Amino acid sequence: MDHPLYNRLLKWQKHLKKWVSRQNLTCYRVYNRDLTDYPMIVDYLDGALVVWLYPRTQDTDDVSAVRHREEVLQLLCAAFLVAPRDVFFKFRKIQKGLAAQYEKLARKNVTKIVTESGLRFELNVSDYLDTGLFLDHRIARGMVRDLAKGKRVLNLFSYTGSFTCYAIAGGAIATETVDISNRYSDWTRRNFALNGYAESANHRILTQDCLDYLNGPVRRHFDVIVCDPPTFSNSKKMKKSVFSIDEDYVPLIAACLNRLTPNGCLLFSTNSRKFRMDVAALPEGIHVKEITAQTIPKDFEGSKIHRSWRIRKDSPVFSAQT
Repeated sequence: MDHPLYNRLLKWQKHLKKWVSRQNLTCYRVYNRDLTDYPMIVDYLDGALVVWLYPRTQDTDDVSAVRHREEVLQLLCAAFLVAPRDVFFKFRKIQKGLAAQYEKLARKNVTKIVTESGLRFELNVSDYLDTGLFLDHRIARGMVRDLAKGKRVLNLFSYTGSFTCYAIAGGAIATETVDISNRYSDWTRRNFALNGYAESANHRILTQDCLDYLNGPVRRHFDVIVCDPPTFSNSKKMKKSVFSIDEDYVPLIAACLNRLTPNGCLLFSTNSRKFRMDVAALPEGIHVKEITAQTIPKDFEGSKIHRSWRIRKDSPVFSAQT
């Protein structure tokens, strides 16, 4: 088969093959809007393909949009040797009139157990826009594991608890995992179980608004804090009606620092393209270093998927390990 998308997919698979084996991965990104005529993102998740389709200007009606989807399906199945039932389409911006057609194709409660660096995670490939694991934070999760031995770790905006699983694997003596969603808290418990961990007095899972948590009484301090907040939120569960990372990052980081031990480390990240870190606006007595280049995995090379910083109290010197 000679087709630009098919050829691109095969080339990238060959590029990643040895790296995937060395990293012990069954979940990674295989396509990221590389070709203009195929504006989509594709992740390989243990034999399944999750495809986020973006609308195309050339698809002026439902018929052409459906035809494009069917072409993509055929090419993906050929390139990855998977069956059509193993390809799951999602839509960042669904085109008018297509919702009903795609709803008929939807399947529910399709999950996969993937492996990442020796840990296991449950992914839902069918029901939600995101699957349960942000693949671009793979290196950052490894950093947390390296930092965690004998430490207390706080995971804020924790989603499905993957950072916490890495922390426990790294020898953390205590963790707190905080997210506003009951669904994500339950998902975290399942990820704990997959890795042989259990919720306990030392490893607490809290279903709570992270802003409320940070602004509440400080009952304990942490050696490592992970803070990967949403770009924007107006959840009805939040006391603050609207949260925007671009506008609200200074008090957020300050509140994290209030819970950080004197020599602790805050790992802060965002996927906001408009975000600008004004270090001068942050509290004094800290050292801030952007580490974005170190946290972008091989399968996200060239993308601007996130930006990351390492923030430490009273410690301007960084070792190779920290």
